Amino acid sequence: MDKAEFVRAVASSSLAQVPSTDVAAAAELFLEYDRVLRSLAEVFAPARTVQTQQRPLTPWFDSECRAQRHQCRRLERCFRRSLVDEDRQTWITALRGKRAFLEAKKNDYWTTWLAAEGHDARLLWRSMNNVLRQGKESGLQLAPVSHTADDFQNFFQSKVLTIRSATSVPSTSTTVSSTCGVQAEPASLGAAQRPLLMTWREVSVDEVCRIVMAAPVKSSSLDPVPTFLLRESIDVILPFLTAMVNASLRDGCLPTCQKMAVVTPLLKKASLEPQDLKNYRPVSNLSFVL
Repeated sequence: MDKAEFVRAVASSSLAQVPSTDVAAAAELFLEYDRVLRSLAEVFAPARTVQTQQRPLTPWFDSECRAQRHQCRRLERCFRRSLVDEDRQTWITALRGKRAFLEAKKNDYWTTWLAAEGHDARLLWRSMNNVLRQGKESGLQLAPVSHTADDFQNFFQSKVLTIRSATSVPSTSTTVSSTCGVQAEPASLGAAQRPLLMTWREVSVDEVCRIVMAAPVKSSSLDPVPTFLLRESIDVILPFLTAMVNASLRDGCLPTCQKMAVVTPLLKKASLEPQDLKNYRPVSNLSFVL
């Protein structure tokens, strides 16, 4: 896609205008941000279905191997057009040479790798498992798990509720510190007291820009556009982003539309039993603006 044209389209949208944080609610700004960028994404990079093929692990397949494959395919096309026996023999000879070359390349790669890790038994055994296609990095599919998405959701929700109930008792400390522009006052809750955040200091355009540019260029399926496109148009969209942040701080809440995450259950250790839900931890992939 044309990145420069995308930036110009953002500059012509409502995201290039500075909204009034005294009037606009945080939820409205977040929804407008998502709506505009998704509509532009549909114009410049419409979604399409692609088919992928799972291939085995071949870390030794480098540019030389690709050149050999390209040469064999070129000779095959030449033979298909001419149907001459001489071209067919040239193609078959190239195929045999490619097979021998790939086999030598594979053997040399694994021999060098195992020799380099021979001083460390742990690394050596891990490498051997990958060579024998028994390790988790071998590219093989894991054993099927009987748990459904609802099973994981119920289990993780119960863990969250347990932690909340265990930490729901407020602190008895009455000493409150004000940092990052936060004004805090003690509020009584029964016999105990806890800090109460009253107001937040608004962030500046420079602070938001510094955070966005310093953050890793990672994206989530919840993002309207990839992070690298957001950074390409940061000069145009920065005032709107800053207004979003300040509106959220002013309202004292995060809009409901942003309280979503793509949760992936991962085994805590590869050696643990995958059928036991207690052996999983939830990994949440949030939207970049969060």
